[in-house]
Amino acid sequence: VDLMWSEARFEDKNTIKINRLDGADMVRAENIILAVGTAPSRPKEVPFDDLRVVDSDGFLKLRRIPKSIIIVGGGVIGVEYACMMAALGVRVILTEAREKLLEFCDSEIIEALHYHMRNAGITLRLGERVDQIKITNSGLVETLLESGKHLRAETLLYSIGRQGATARLGLENVGIKADERGRVPVGPSFQTEVPNIYAVGDVVGF
Repeated sequence: VDLMWSEARFEDKNTIKINRLDGADMVRAENIILAVGTAPSRPKEVPFDDLRVVDSDGFLKLRRIPKSIIIVGGGVIGVEYACMMAALGVRVILTEAREKLLEFCDSEIIEALHYHMRNAGITLRLGERVDQIKITNSGLVETLLESGKHLRAETLLYSIGRQGATARLGLENVGIKADERGRVPVGPSFQTEVPNIYAVGDVVGF
């Protein structure tokens, strides 16, 4: 297996341009598989500074564990981080617009999860939508919920949704259209609308 550590972009359905700092190579193949995964969603209205307001990738780069954290989003990533931070003694507030966490799971399991998370000291704000996020003059992060409640913490983790990492692949050069979240539609055999190009993993969606 030849590994090439560079950025790849489609030239045509059989040709990939490999861009490097010192030039570029063209690689041709009969079949191509896209397995580029996803990246965290970063809406413009959220004041990310990668220090106090972070996404799930940026959180791993924090230099110290915060004393308190607001986690926006009760999906898999938000729940994972909430449980890990609570185990480390961090004061955790988890907000989720839906009435239950992880709605795709068995309801009895989720009820037990709610119980154990609360028992671990996690504050669950379920059925609460975030209206505004701002960094205060004191350096804390303040979250205003649609209900009018104000939440404050040292750090905020925004973990609502991920986008397929397809924006720079040049899909338009081969006639593949990603959806509004950057995901590539595939058939039962993971074949895209271009017969020799396949996609697998998170980039194809749930």
